[in-house]
Amino acid sequence: MKKGHKDKKFVKVAYYKGGSKALESFILKHLQYPQAAFDKHIEGTIHAKYDINNRGKVIKVKLYNSLGYGCDEETIRLIKLLEFEVPKSRGLRLTFHKEIHIHFRMPKTATPIIEQPVIEQTTEMPNFNLQYNIVKPTTEEKPEDKNDNTYNYTVSI
Repeated sequence: MKKGHKDKKFVKVAYYKGGSKALESFILKHLQYPQAAFDKHIEGTIHAKYDINNRGKVIKVKLYNSLGYGCDEETIRLIKLLEFEVPKSRGLRLTFHKEIHIHFRMPKTATPIIEQPVIEQTTEMPNFNLQYNIVKPTTEEKPEDKNDNTYNYTVSI
């Protein structure tokens, strides 16, 4: 009779689905550089600690340094968006504590915001007529079959 395999860890820790690479790509995708920090050319790194509840949601964020100009608020917003996978731990409701560093670096090339032209919408339907003819090519006319193979369509909208 074989013994069951025991887990080496007593408490299983919450993790981000996809690992650290997925976490990094999520942060890069959702990080919005604050306009005030962009205008003042503010760069730096914010060190933050956050708590994760038993459902994988971030419930508390604490910043250990500040950059100002909206970077702190953006860091809190970004961390609150994170969702973690929490494995079953013998029915215990645990709170996990994690740390993260969010880097604010000026983009190398500034992409100007291009305003899209406003297209006015009207409730009137445009009026146009469409006519076309379909003519079936005739190879040889047989005296028995004298059908006219021409079709005409007219569409008015």
